[in-house]
Amino acid sequence: MGSSRSPGKISHSLQGEPMLEYQIKRLQHAGLRSICVATTDRDQDDITAQVAERTGVWCFRGSENDVMGRYLACADYFDIDPIIRVGGDDPLLDPEGIKFLVKRHGETMADLVYASHPGGWIYGTAGELVTRAALRRAAESTSDPLDREHVISFLKRSEGFSRVKAVPPSKSLIRPEIYLSVDYTEDLHLIEQILAHFTAVGRRYDFSQDELIALYDSGKLEIRNTHLHDGF
Repeated sequence: MGSSRSPGKISHSLQGEPMLEYQIKRLQHAGLRSICVATTDRDQDDITAQVAERTGVWCFRGSENDVMGRYLACADYFDIDPIIRVGGDDPLLDPEGIKFLVKRHGETMADLVYASHPGGWIYGTAGELVTRAALRRAAESTSDPLDREHVISFLKRSEGFSRVKAVPPSKSLIRPEIYLSVDYTEDLHLIEQILAHFTAVGRRYDFSQDELIALYDSGKLEIRNTHLHDGF
């Protein structure tokens, strides 16, 4: 709830449903389980905890600024390993992309498997997989506030960690010019249009990445957020 650019954005109503609640239901409709909301211990995030309770997922509350420490404590508490990290401001996460992370980790056993990069999943639809042991080593190695806030930045740049970039199985899914994370009012405007379309055709929670891209390219959407983002 304490976003600096868009305070309270995870509770923004998308056709009567808080954005975070929509995201959780999208993951649940894809059959994903063991979902945990890792939020802050501040009073303003009581709302966040209520969304977790309402959707039947776990909730862990910790430091607002030490997100890395919060993730690690959450993983320890619920015995989660590996950890798949998704942002609460990415409501259009691709569940198949999340499953792909697990597949690539099984093939490589890398410390970090990430899909958010120019040749990866669309910005705002990707996740990251990190092993609990690797996250613990990173947490013990850095006190840099930026590393503690962004969780995996230290693992991405440091020696001693094995890393794999997850690439979509089809080149048609690689669209680095599309931005679907929510940081600005213009982002919300785009998300609202997308969900209005898929809700109208009975596919509110389970549309595919291919269908999302086809809608984006159809000319039916008013897209006015591209200039606001720097990309990966």
